[in-house]
Amino acid sequence: MSALPIFLRSCVLSLLSLALVSTSSAASNDEIFRGRPFVSNRSETAPPVEEPSSRPVASTLPASQPSRTIDLPDGKKVAWIPVGDGVSSFDKLGNKLGELAQKMDWGGGDFAAYVEDTRYVIPILDFQGSQAMTPSSLEKILTFAAALKQLGPNYTFRTVLSGTGPLVKGVLKGNLLVRGGGDPSFSIRYGAPNQAPDAPLRALAKELRRKGVTSIQGNILGDSSAFDDAVTAPGWPEGIEGDSQVPEVTALAFNDNLIDFHWKAERKSGSKPAYSLHPLYAQMQVFNLVHVDARPNRDWRTYERRADSNVFRISGQIPPHKSPVDSAALHKPDAMFVEVFKSALVAEGIKVGGLTSVISDVDSKDVATTNSRTLLIHHSAPLGRLLVPALAHDQNLHAELIFKTMGMERGSGGSFQGGTQALEDFKAQPTISQPGTICIDGSGLSRLNRITPHQVVVALKTIPRTVGGESILAGLKDGQGIAVDRSPEALAAMGKVRALAGNMPGTHALAGTAITANGRKICFAFILNGSMLSKSKARQNMQKLLIEMTRAPLPADTPAHAPAATVPPKA
Repeated sequence: MSALPIFLRSCVLSLLSLALVSTSSAASNDEIFRGRPFVSNRSETAPPVEEPSSRPVASTLPASQPSRTIDLPDGKKVAWIPVGDGVSSFDKLGNKLGELAQKMDWGGGDFAAYVEDTRYVIPILDFQGSQAMTPSSLEKILTFAAALKQLGPNYTFRTVLSGTGPLVKGVLKGNLLVRGGGDPSFSIRYGAPNQAPDAPLRALAKELRRKGVTSIQGNILGDSSAFDDAVTAPGWPEGIEGDSQVPEVTALAFNDNLIDFHWKAERKSGSKPAYSLHPLYAQMQVFNLVHVDARPNRDWRTYERRADSNVFRISGQIPPHKSPVDSAALHKPDAMFVEVFKSALVAEGIKVGGLTSVISDVDSKDVATTNSRTLLIHHSAPLGRLLVPALAHDQNLHAELIFKTMGMERGSGGSFQGGTQALEDFKAQPTISQPGTICIDGSGLSRLNRITPHQVVVALKTIPRTVGGESILAGLKDGQGIAVDRSPEALAAMGKVRALAGNMPGTHALAGTAITANGRKICFAFILNGSMLSKSKARQNMQKLLIEMTRAPLPADTPAHAPAATVPPKA
């Protein structure tokens, strides 16, 4: 067979493939959750998005091309209007960053980056910025920006307490139902220091006591039915049950759905250290294979949990006289919620005559909830406040609770698929919509997620435009904490950076803000996929780009230096 027919055949197949992708519909999202290959479900009515330039420098739009706009959460729009003539300080920085990125060794991986001014839509670097990548934790930035737009910064999560019988002189003659609504704040990790592990549930019990309840004759039943039964998302790591970074996602969440191990090592090397559980939870079986070891670099533990159980096997070492605290992910964490809540009720002077269970374990939900009446509706702190610790601590569970809640409030169901549809709504905005992208979860744990650096930057820029949004971005980590080069000069430069980092095997990512030499703030997103580099080497490369950004003599961010064509229009 001659080479020409083969070439023509390849062209035809390529064109057919492109046609199939371009005509895909919203039903493709369903295929992800059935384990089938995914394609983009980008709306056919969305305006075309620029393809990334092959030249990894600052990109501008031709004067004849219509301006793009960002649809802000407050209903305003910011216009993209090209600035610069190719030799501006913005273009020079973009050229410098592009040259550096091209020369760097990325370990055989695919590197993509996008940098833009924070206040105005001034592109600085577009290094494959529209390429769909696996974002790791950078997914949270889109999730939180979408939540602020859809739910609003004042949205509160509701936990509803109901009784199945009458309340007579303080005595509830029936079961107490606790219906979760995805509230991430039943946790002491981000509250006042030195709180007891059950402090959030003690506070809930006090609320119920103030409603006049002094005794409960029936059982305490947990209800997580606001969310579906899927506690992990497609594409999540497998075989690491018990890992604190991969907790089960339930509408009733307590202590971040983790159990904490407080260790205390004795002096004698080879001895078995003691541990205590916080909070106290009886429905566990632990095989402790940890021992004390005085040799250097012997401070590690691995928590393995048998699938669909709370049987743990813990191995590792602890130096003498050390008292580390570790966390492990539980199976059916909503069962821990109701057990600890029962103890909290008793501690607050409410007698409980029955046992604890979750609705999914009760034979007949109808019998368990017959004639229920609302006793108390507990509201969380506003979403805007909850996002600060969620971003600062890179909290996977909180991102997933918010993700499923968006699906629930959208009417698509409290599920990962519902959350995906909510994110698709957010990504349908003209300046953030790009082909081949999809969000399978809210935290970035799924390897099936695909977003672009440009989308991350646009999402970053929408967050501070909401009420309290600046304080949310203040939760980004200080750049000095992620610096690999610890020289005084490098640390001084990284002190002007705030970033969220993401890492999984083969993937390294950074996104956040940087302050340039004259005080101008710019946004960036770097994503590296399929790389053989170590985390430290990949981050070292990215740090070099960030240091160059902080040294750039961009004009000061003042009205006198603002490009008139890019000033946001008045409301």
